[in-house]
Amino acid sequence: MNKIIVEQDELDLQDKKIKLEILTNHTTLNIFNENYLKIDNLPNQTNLTINLQNNSFLTIDLALSLSNHEINIILNNGCNSTLNLNMATTFTGINNLTINSEISKDNSFTNIRFHGVSENGSLNILATGKIFKNTQHNKYLEDISIITDDYNCVKIMPDLIIDSDSVEANHKATIAPVNEEELFYLKSKGLTKEKAITLIKNGFLNSIIRKIDE
Repeated sequence: MNKIIVEQDELDLQDKKIKLEILTNHTTLNIFNENYLKIDNLPNQTNLTINLQNNSFLTIDLALSLSNHEINIILNNGCNSTLNLNMATTFTGINNLTINSEISKDNSFTNIRFHGVSENGSLNILATGKIFKNTQHNKYLEDISIITDDYNCVKIMPDLIIDSDSVEANHKATIAPVNEEELFYLKSKGLTKEKAITLIKNGFLNSIIRKIDE
């Protein structure tokens, strides 16, 4: 997979399968045609805007280790376009994540999936999906799940603002500890509790990241 180091504020991408290393605090990605992107790191203070042009497709995988991050992501989906945002994160320290999706065109599909694992850290997520008036045949799905043993350190605030009656929009938010049945099963196979927990967490994170290299 090719790699692009992003040092400018705006970048146009067309028919790419690449890994991005973003070094700037403010970045705008303009997506044309079909793209598969992978990002493994972001600056602690990040404003990332993704603009899908009409008739385009994007799958973007963000596999991040967050530590005192402030991340703001803005998603703009074009007409007849598909946007898949997959985020898998571990987090320490105090972190804030905002995802704003704005759908102002027709026939678009936005799919946001987030899996997070707390490593003695806190995370606040504000996810807003806005579908504008007079738009038609749009689909917006949002699924946020976090594994943590300290519920006070995690907040998920999903919000749907729907001004159109021609849309399918759903969101789901889950905060839970490690599944006890899965833990019991792995321990019954001879794994220690610590190894079993690690295996469950890794599987949880890897389940939503597309293997772009394949």
